[in-house]
Amino acid sequence: MHAPFKKRVFRYISQMQLIYTRSFFLSIICALAMGILEAQPLPEPTILSGTITNEKGVPLQFATVAVLNQSRGTITNEQGFFELRGLQLGDSIAAQMLGYQAYFFTYQGQENLAIQLKISAQVLNEVMVVADDDYLYNLIDKCKKKLGYEAYSSKCYMSLESYNVDSINPNQKQQIEMQEAYYNGYFNGPNLSELKLKAGRFALLKFDKRYFHSTETSKAVLMHDLIKTNDHFPDQPLNMSARQLKKSYELTLVRSFYGRKGNIIEIGFEPKEDDKALFSGTLWIDEEQNIQKIALYQANAKYHPFVPFGHITSLDTVDLNITKTFENVNGKPQIKSVTFNYALSYRSKMNEHRKLISKAFIYAYNYKKLFQLPYFQFTNAMYKDYIQISALPYNSYFWDNSVEFTVGITNPRKTASSTPALLPLPAKTCSIPERTHGKKAFSKNLTSSGQKILD
Repeated sequence: MHAPFKKRVFRYISQMQLIYTRSFFLSIICALAMGILEAQPLPEPTILSGTITNEKGVPLQFATVAVLNQSRGTITNEQGFFELRGLQLGDSIAAQMLGYQAYFFTYQGQENLAIQLKISAQVLNEVMVVADDDYLYNLIDKCKKKLGYEAYSSKCYMSLESYNVDSINPNQKQQIEMQEAYYNGYFNGPNLSELKLKAGRFALLKFDKRYFHSTETSKAVLMHDLIKTNDHFPDQPLNMSARQLKKSYELTLVRSFYGRKGNIIEIGFEPKEDDKALFSGTLWIDEEQNIQKIALYQANAKYHPFVPFGHITSLDTVDLNITKTFENVNGKPQIKSVTFNYALSYRSKMNEHRKLISKAFIYAYNYKKLFQLPYFQFTNAMYKDYIQISALPYNSYFWDNSVEFTVGITNPRKTASSTPALLPLPAKTCSIPERTHGKKAFSKNLTSSGQKILD
């Protein structure tokens, strides 16, 4: 072998050995680093839980507890309980509810808090209203004229609970349904126009050898229009002309107080006659004549969107309780939350008299960013809520790791009878043991009942 060629061969072999050696050591270093990383225990999730009450100790439902300047937070449940996850030391947090002074604090590792919100200070002698004064009627008319149909969108959280009311003791009720889901919500002014499902889960508990499921509650929410009158709901002040309003309603000034962004006037409205075709309620209007909140209720409503099906042969009464809250964005009111509660008294095929209560809550919490939705085509078939959640594969990663808005989780509640304990929705799975859509498969072979929504 020629000497120059031999030198080049050895030089090539030496370079290859050097590359191999460097690669070998680099592999060892990477393996060691991975071993060190794997050996390190994962940090414990930071969880802050607590309750929010008013000054009299009454739990406040739907108060928000949120990290400031972020879209992370939670909402209190019926017992005023909340649970906030994924916190970092130094996070600035606010507990707020319309009509109450906000409570601000810094997260320093606390595990439990009892927060008491004070009622907002009254504004005295600023608004003088006498019996023959048109001030409140004119204020509602101005508020209505500022409502429009501007389109906007937001991430939305929805929860729903249904209860069977004991026929002998109406104060006793058993939870028979639980549902929660995340959507992209699409709005037109003060109305919710469409919900597109991101992820959902539900659970049902058998009672009287059957199941009850709210098949189309979201459709009922979408049908409610604050501006236009329709055949499915009683009328209310915002869908009336000024003349109709004065003819139909008595208005009262409930209070005037300081809100977060100025003065707010709370107006009570009651039909002048006992008319089941009209809502009673309260309306909150700020100093810019923008709506901040409206609460509507009617017992035994003449108009409602429900019709019986399944084993339900007739609806005796339907009680409605709807609340919508708003947030001013660029000078325009946008929906913040919708509470849609209803009670159905009905008769079954066996002529049994029953009463069911359902409580639905939708919260819009991020107007700037929407979910990336799973690719899944749905039709406008019956049982839309039920079918969509059942059809989508359960996304365990989303539910286990989500720091999106949610409603507070309560401690487990046990039933007095021999039926399985009714648990709340934990972080991983649905919890009513009978039937769930979560990590456990949901059986399609069930005898069920529910309510259908009119088209």
